[in-house]
Amino acid sequence: DNIVAAGTDQYDFDGRQDAWGAQSTLDYVHPVSGKWFFTPKFHGSYSDVLRSNPIGGDVSSGFIDPYRNQYLDFGGEFYFSGPLGNGTLVPQLSLGLEGRDEQIWSGLYGQHDRKTGSAVVHGTVKLDRDLHLELSDRLDWHTYDGLVDNPLGTLVLQAAPECRLHLSGGLGSKLPTYDQLYRPFTDFTNLPAYFQNGYHRFPGSVSG
Repeated sequence: DNIVAAGTDQYDFDGRQDAWGAQSTLDYVHPVSGKWFFTPKFHGSYSDVLRSNPIGGDVSSGFIDPYRNQYLDFGGEFYFSGPLGNGTLVPQLSLGLEGRDEQIWSGLYGQHDRKTGSAVVHGTVKLDRDLHLELSDRLDWHTYDGLVDNPLGTLVLQAAPECRLHLSGGLGSKLPTYDQLYRPFTDFTNLPAYFQNGYHRFPGSVSG
């Protein structure tokens, strides 16, 4: 059940939950012209997670009654990839579009739906026999964050047959979790005395 719940903000190493789920992926590689390929991919997953522990992921989460979360996640991506020209300078170029829809029905968070769309370009520029530059840019649109640009560049040096050095730089964003978006405020005044003592000694370690 931990594997099913991974990535859904319902992940515990001690397995304090019951969960089940199903997922499927369909992808296909179709040659277009020369060394160029078209790769469509579709995916979907559903999971049902029952939080059976009386407290949250840790003691600072406060006491919460058991609740059920149901997740439905589906989407697709479409990529064209191949060399630019004869491939001497740019041996690999990828152009893609991605879309994703995430829905949640929760006894704690309520019902929500968030969507993500992305335009992606990635290319490899060969600078020398043992040196190449990987450049990529993701232009993401999120329901809650709007439009976000995520460029990335990586210089790769094959210093030896078994030694490869990477130097990377870029900008990126991370989608907020369901906890960050929807978790109700926790009133820590209702914590038992043992946890109250810890809260007053270290208030920075507990947040609502």
